Amino acid sequence: MGSFADTAEARIMEAAIPSIQKLCEGRWDKLEYQDRVSEACRIFLEDLRTMPLNTGHFLEEFRADLEVKMGELNRRAPSPRFDHCSLDAVFSNKTGETFEGYCLIPSTLTDFTRSEVDDFLLNISPLARRILTLSMRGHEATEMAEMFGISISQIDQEMEKIRRLYSLWNEK
Repeated sequence: MGSFADTAEARIMEAAIPSIQKLCEGRWDKLEYQDRVSEACRIFLEDLRTMPLNTGHFLEEFRADLEVKMGELNRRAPSPRFDHCSLDAVFSNKTGETFEGYCLIPSTLTDFTRSEVDDFLLNISPLARRILTLSMRGHEATEMAEMFGISISQIDQEMEKIRRLYSLWNEK
């Protein structure tokens, strides 16, 4: 069973992720978006664990730390223009239309499963997302109920909601 600090930290992280994602949009362009968000979340968690929270300036201090650390990572990253090309990078053509690099490889074998799963996960509640993720990692309903402080029947109800939503989503 996790401690109160672990639970509070997880809730803070969950609440901060949308803001962190927004901070990463259109910045540090030598890094892929997923890498930027992942690294920014790591920096946030590190700051959350090490910076004093009672100063009233945590967010400003985090943003300043983020600028320094992400700027350093971005400088060290290879240039997508010259060194490598990511298939999930966004490109634009002469008319200004944007497209992902996957479009450059026309094939029925292109696997979009990961982006489809990500899309599904973004369309369910945060609790359902955490339950589904833990379930995929092999956690039992009893463990999850204990982690979230809810009953096993509530876990089962959430899993049933996920199944129904997946069925509806899969019909699209």
